[in-house]
Amino acid sequence: MCIRPPNLLKFEVAIICALYTEADAVISLFDTKLDDDGDMYIRAPGDQNSYTAGRISQHNVVVVHMSNMGKVNAAIAAQGLQSTFRDLKLALVVGICGAVPYLETKRDLFLGDVVISQTLIQYDFGRQYTTNFEAKDSNEGGLGKLPAKIQSMLAKLKTNYNRQRLETTAEHILNDLQQRDARARYPGADADKLFDSKTLHLHRKAGACHVC
Repeated sequence: MCIRPPNLLKFEVAIICALYTEADAVISLFDTKLDDDGDMYIRAPGDQNSYTAGRISQHNVVVVHMSNMGKVNAAIAAQGLQSTFRDLKLALVVGICGAVPYLETKRDLFLGDVVISQTLIQYDFGRQYTTNFEAKDSNEGGLGKLPAKIQSMLAKLKTNYNRQRLETTAEHILNDLQQRDARARYPGADADKLFDSKTLHLHRKAGACHVC
C-alpha cells in the first residue's frame, strides 16, 4: 500500500535535471511513484516548475524538470523549488557529463562511469583552452562552500571501503534498472558513437560539416 506524504514538508530530497533523458533515468529508479493520479501539490506563487514525485528506499524524492539548460534556467528552477518545498535538506544536480576533464591520476574514464563532483564552477567564469579550462582566481572555490554534512559525506566516499561499497550498490541498482527499462541496457559496441579524446569539434551546429 502506497502512503502519500501528507504535505510538502515531508519531501527533503530534490533531484534537478536539465534534460528529459536524465529525468527518465532518475524516475526509473523510483520504487513508488506518488503522483500517478495527477499533480497532487499546490505550487507557491511564481513557481513555474513541473515536478515528478516518488520514493527511493525510505526517501520521498521530488524530481525538478528544468525548462531548458543554462544557468538562468537553473537559477529560476532552484528558486521555484525552494519556494514550494521549504523543508528540503538535500538537492542534487544530476546530469550527463557533456565533457569530463582528464583525471590527474591518468585513469581512463569510460562510458557509464559515475562522476561525483565536489564543487561547481561557472563555465563562463574562466577561460577554456585547447587542453584545459582555467577558472578565474575569484572562482577557484566554486559556487559557495559546501555544508559540513556534505563535505563529510564526500570525505567518506574517498575511503577505499566506502567507495567499494558504493560501487557494489550502484552495480546492483543498475542491474535492477536494466531489468525495468530496456533503454538502460548496453546497446553493444556497434551502437557506440565515440570520438577519440584528441578530436577537436569545430562546429556548434549539427550537420554543418560532413567530417565532424
